[in-house]
Amino acid sequence: MEVLEAGGYVTLISNSSSQVDDAISEIAQQRKYPLDKVCTKVADVGDYESISTAIKECYEWRPFDVVICNAGITSIGYMDETKITDVDLVIRTNLTGVVYTVHSSLPLMKQRSSKSNPASIVLMGSLASMHPCYGCGIYTATKHALKGLAECLRFELLPFNIRVTLCCPGFAKTPLVSECQSILLEKTALLPEDQRRIWQNLESIPAIMRVVDFYNPDKLEEPKDIARATVQGIKKGSFLVVTSPCALLVTTFSRGLFPAESIWTTIIEIVIFASLKLTMSTYLFKAFVYKTIRQQRCGTTP
Repeated sequence: MEVLEAGGYVTLISNSSSQVDDAISEIAQQRKYPLDKVCTKVADVGDYESISTAIKECYEWRPFDVVICNAGITSIGYMDETKITDVDLVIRTNLTGVVYTVHSSLPLMKQRSSKSNPASIVLMGSLASMHPCYGCGIYTATKHALKGLAECLRFELLPFNIRVTLCCPGFAKTPLVSECQSILLEKTALLPEDQRRIWQNLESIPAIMRVVDFYNPDKLEEPKDIARATVQGIKKGSFLVVTSPCALLVTTFSRGLFPAESIWTTIIEIVIFASLKLTMSTYLFKAFVYKTIRQQRCGTTP
């Protein structure tokens, strides 16, 4: 919606025709965006031939300057209790799908990008790109990988005037979060009696996430706010876009050797880093986290 509001053209690619139809219906309901500015394709990001064909067809319809890699799924649960098919699917969608999308788009984007008209690639990471998401190990691994990919592409594409933006929102009101909540609620009905231990383990995840990941189901981010922040970041050419105070704190610790684009942001992060590092050095946070995990999973305290 943000792109259409600015007068741009939009191409939507999804592996689900129903999701595409729902998106078009939502746009049509607004009654202020011309549908001839929207192109839709059904393709699987985890299938190179499928996604590359869709991207080429979209480019033929309307050459694009911005690519947003937004596909993402998760599988909530502890590592040894996660089906290997779920592991493969999360990696295929969250990481391989992004690589395939970027690989297919770059040759086309290089034809149009210039110093006066730079192009942009946006990788939709998350708070898990910089901080572990408890109970979602594979998801966290793929989002960490996107951060590394974005950092490499940022410099690799400098000569071609193609900017790279890594957007790292926190927990949002999206199907991804609601589906995880539903899984936790339904697991007990799906498991036989002799496997109820797995449910008891899963049941502890939200409580631990509140401490480790600052998760609060009553204060989820609005998708429209994340979209607005992402579009603003693209316009500014920002490499890292965060959408919550919590993410800003985590960013301070995980940005790495390369400073922020703004000197003022760098100064603020230095101040925050020193204060938080001093707090962390007392091991109070570590002790609190460890105590919470032992209580929730084992029912014991150290």
